[in-house]
Amino acid sequence: MLAGKTPFAGKTINHTLVAIMENQPPPLAQIIKSVPVELGQITAKLLEKKPENRYLTANDLLFDLRRLQKLLESESNQTDSRHFTTAKTEQLPENALAWENTSGNVVPNNLSGQLLPLVGRRREIAEIENLLKRDSIRLLTLTGIGGTGKTRLALEIAQKILSEFADGVFFIPLAAVRNSEFVASEIARPLGVKDAGGKTLLETLKDFLREKQILLVVDNFEQVLPAAPVLNDLLAAAPRLKMLVTSRALLRLKVEREFIVPPLDVPSDIAELSPDELLQYESVKLFAERAQAVKSNFAATDENLQIIAEICSRLDGLPLAIELCDVGRGLQRSDLFRP
Repeated sequence: MLAGKTPFAGKTINHTLVAIMENQPPPLAQIIKSVPVELGQITAKLLEKKPENRYLTANDLLFDLRRLQKLLESESNQTDSRHFTTAKTEQLPENALAWENTSGNVVPNNLSGQLLPLVGRRREIAEIENLLKRDSIRLLTLTGIGGTGKTRLALEIAQKILSEFADGVFFIPLAAVRNSEFVASEIARPLGVKDAGGKTLLETLKDFLREKQILLVVDNFEQVLPAAPVLNDLLAAAPRLKMLVTSRALLRLKVEREFIVPPLDVPSDIAELSPDELLQYESVKLFAERAQAVKSNFAATDENLQIIAEICSRLDGLPLAIELCDVGRGLQRSDLFRP
């Protein structure tokens, strides 16, 4: 729809199918010259060959689209004036969103609200917050297998500790980045840092961050691990800079501290637990809340809670798996919730 043409074409249906499976789509910028870089990245991610490299949920896509919308609004100076009532706006990075913290000060950021509340994770949130508040911890990496909810957890924490960083909190999504050489430019974009004559972008970034108290939330770093020295260089140059990284693999940096994000708790001995006891488990609660979001008249009952608990157990308590399981269709099947 954006380009006015399909990304793959062929003389016959078979040629088209082969193109879909084997060819890379042309960058959106080749078709629309004025397209924002971020929109091109979003489109490229949607057209990734491997399913695991695409957006895993529509909510993730919506998050990036809303973030882009706010960036564009900021560029057009259409931001809400109430955000700047006590701010020195000339100190805000370009493209940053500004929100007042509890002290009445403006904290630059590019975070946007989540459509659905985070279920559970109170222990993890408290532990990660405490770690980030320690002066000795500069780089905290959230690790775990795919689907444990590392990104969602990082965003929740970023919102909660926004007021702790006077110069801002910025989300750096790397899911669409495949070349580690582009990491510095991806970090620079939301900060409004641009190339300066006679300096590399990395050196310009160092100069910008040197005196600032900023938290960078760097997401999906596992696919650009060779760029880990870039983060190390930035931390060395900026003593008040902190980073919260999500990755399936460690960055192997001396300054790194690891926090393993576990799956949600799942019940054992399901048959022996009461409905109230089953609902105490975060995985069961997540399933029940998402089911109610799909079907407003859904209610967790004695009859269906054991089956819900069994589903969560078979999904190993992975939040992504629970979110993606066919809740909507399952709710239409009476046999799914039949004892």
